[in-house]
Amino acid sequence: MKPFAILSVLALTFVSSSSFKPADVREAASCRVADVYPSFSQSNCTTSSGGNVHTFELMDGGSKVGYAVWISRQSQRVKARYFAYKQSGSNVYSRYEVWRSGKKVVLMSSGAYASTGIPVGVTVDYGNIVNRKYDDKMDGLVIVYATGGIVVSNAEDGDLYLDALGKKIDIRDVQSRTEFLNWAESENATVFQTHLLAYTNELRFHKDTKEKARRKFLVLAKSGSGELFHIIFYTKYQNYSLYEAAEGIMEFLHGMRMDVTAIVNLDTGMYDIMGTGEGARDCEGNFISGTTAEREKMTNLLAYEFN
Repeated sequence: MKPFAILSVLALTFVSSSSFKPADVREAASCRVADVYPSFSQSNCTTSSGGNVHTFELMDGGSKVGYAVWISRQSQRVKARYFAYKQSGSNVYSRYEVWRSGKKVVLMSSGAYASTGIPVGVTVDYGNIVNRKYDDKMDGLVIVYATGGIVVSNAEDGDLYLDALGKKIDIRDVQSRTEFLNWAESENATVFQTHLLAYTNELRFHKDTKEKARRKFLVLAKSGSGELFHIIFYTKYQNYSLYEAAEGIMEFLHGMRMDVTAIVNLDTGMYDIMGTGEGARDCEGNFISGTTAEREKMTNLLAYEFN
């Protein structure tokens, strides 16, 4: 792994051993959350990519509301890639199309929020600085490694430690943020901001939002034996407030005895785009898709490949 050396945040790299197998996921999926609305559960559909990718129907009170895609990082054969912005005259989707040629892409999705085509908050695309401005409404700072791992930091803590600089970085501070961006350039890091809905097993907000919409979350969680999963929860068929969905997912995962490192919000607004590939299909045998087909207009994109 490339030594980005972020020591005081939770590095979402893979552990070497685990007994949390696909069968355990299916068994745990029957856990129901009592006295919490929504009451999520999941029903197994497929296991693919060498047993590293599991797709489920996401249920609420017995009704199908969307999907959950569990990506195990146990073997490190499924890797994340994030396209933060256009480059050299090529839009995000064109860049993705070039990249995906010859690869086994298991999932692609719209990423963080964008405004007038520019990603919101601090954004770096493989060392290319896209947006230097910190957005104080988005406390989740996500760093995607070239090796396919992901790190999430709580920007409000201001304690992102960079070994290369030998000190903590607070990206809310202009000078400190400049140092961070210089580091990101030198390391070819990919960085973006988004809403940090939960961190270290606790929700990060308490006031319910009234606006209801489809929700898509990236969840980073470990089983009791230490196996790390990147999980995409997508409520394609049901609208929830941000709080409802986050609380429901948190309680559901705790019911499965999962240690939740972070829950971050992904965009389902103008660019409600998602697609699965390879053997990652729904229970009817179809690839999972979003509600928007205009991929050429995407301003950022999260993908996972199996190799």
